[in-house]
Amino acid sequence: MEIRFQLGTIDDLATLERVGDRLFDYPIKRNQAITFLNDHRHHLVLAFDGDEIVGMASGFHYLHPAR
Repeated sequence: MEIRFQLGTIDDLATLERVGDRLFDYPIKRNQAITFLNDHRHHLVLAFDGDEIVGMASGFHYLHPAR
């Protein structure tokens, strides 16, 4: 097994929907996933084994006016 990591994009949406609640706590909400993936402040690193997503890490830019 060789795991490959890459930043998730809108092109990964169908694959994310297939793994759904096996990867996340709940099934993917398509409209939320589209918004997340199209927002440059949100990041989703995906771990692939072949063409299948087997892991992920998410993050976002947090901006605050006083920090």
